[in-house]
Amino acid sequence: MLQRSLGLLRQRWIAGCRDRETALRLLFLCWYGNIEPPSLTGIEGIPDGQELCEQAYASLGGSACQDPEVCFVVALMIELCPWCLGNPDHWETAGPPEASDAYRPHVSAASFAGRGVYGEYFTYMLTGVGG
Repeated sequence: MLQRSLGLLRQRWIAGCRDRETALRLLFLCWYGNIEPPSLTGIEGIPDGQELCEQAYASLGGSACQDPEVCFVVALMIELCPWCLGNPDHWETAGPPEASDAYRPHVSAASFAGRGVYGEYFTYMLTGVGG
């Protein structure tokens, strides 16, 4: 199922769709497909994953981004497994300026509701309770 979702997001991205939700979900699925095994995600390799992650994050504002949700999720992905986004050295310097805990008070679990696996994952990471 997530392989199909990733494919659809990749198609949107290639077609020029650079909206916030597409970028967040694409970034997450590229990362999630690397951190979790294919038996869990259904994602069988992401050959352009590093490039997609960098492009998606840049479209969200990159290190200058001030959106608390974007900063929270990207900082958390970097803290947990930066190499799943690509080159860890790049992400350690290009990521949000603060640790995920700095953004946590500014992000509501309700904002993740109805947003699929992305929403469920970050609801749990924010609250410890499944979405």
